[in-house]
Amino acid sequence: NESLRFSIQYSLPPQASLARRLIGELLIKMARYEDALPYLKQAEKEFLEMEMSIEAANSKYSLAELAFAQDDLQNAEFYYQEALKISEGLFDEIDWRAKAGLARVAQARHMPEMALDYYTQSIKSLQNIRENFWQSSLAGAYSQEPSLVFANAAATSFLLNDYADLLGFIETSKANSLIEQFKLEQIHSRNKNSIELYHLKEEISWLREKLNNNSTQNALQNAVQNRQIRLELVEKSKKYEEFNSRLERQNFARNPYFFGSRKVSLEEIQKIIPSSLGGSWLALDLFTSENNIYVSTVTPQKVGAYSINLTPRITQAIENIKQNQIKGISAEENDLEILGKAFFHPSVLEVLEKDTRL
Repeated sequence: NESLRFSIQYSLPPQASLARRLIGELLIKMARYEDALPYLKQAEKEFLEMEMSIEAANSKYSLAELAFAQDDLQNAEFYYQEALKISEGLFDEIDWRAKAGLARVAQARHMPEMALDYYTQSIKSLQNIRENFWQSSLAGAYSQEPSLVFANAAATSFLLNDYADLLGFIETSKANSLIEQFKLEQIHSRNKNSIELYHLKEEISWLREKLNNNSTQNALQNAVQNRQIRLELVEKSKKYEEFNSRLERQNFARNPYFFGSRKVSLEEIQKIIPSSLGGSWLALDLFTSENNIYVSTVTPQKVGAYSINLTPRITQAIENIKQNQIKGISAEENDLEILGKAFFHPSVLEVLEKDTRL
């Protein structure tokens, strides 16, 4: 309200309209729907009059969110479509949210096939945005905001037994996906710069093992040595991340077709899986939502899937392993046992043989 008052006082129409929209969005979060409507309608009207198309589209999106929060699916659909009309496919920042909104409307109408189509379109717009931030740490951070879109898309494709789309959504949700890592391995194998990357990886592995096995009778000496190893491990890991990201950006510029589409097929996977894996291999690709882990299973013969209910014990085991990994120490045996029982689904055990590469 202070921002709105100052904007009006100093004759700043765009800032005043923006303040109105932000107040309206805040009131939606507070479930004060009747209070939110006049702010949003006024902001929409003013942005259209000022021909500020992106802000007008954002206002229509906010009006759609207001309608959806009130279970007014007809108006929600209308305003999401209005936002898309203004965007005309030029603004991915508008498109991904509006299409995700239309997917939620379709879900509320019990139309999962239509919802899946809209989620696919939404994620394509997200992918366009993320590829402008080609550094794994940045891309991953950016994808945190729309994580609910990926979760809903994964759940819908799993519900429809559309396992190829589920694998595609899982791959797209990652900054460094399974398929892209295989592709980059092929590129790196022909790139002399990858030799340095390989050596860095070996040094990191050696330091982690040294940290795990470092034990002397002198507790003080042991603590000092561990601190030194950890500092070196952090430094090497940071250098590896920076160097790997630089190589990825270079390869993206030289080979844009590698990253242009995440539509996944078994044929594509078979082409890029290294021949060194042989004819018996199993890949597990994971996506974690609030309540479930969706696991896509890929073998030379088929793509399948199953889901794991995230119980408090499984959640705690995952967190314990993450923390140990950060500290550079081995995971506890009981945590690994819990995850092993959860992840080794009967469909996985069926294809595992003595010579199967996992």
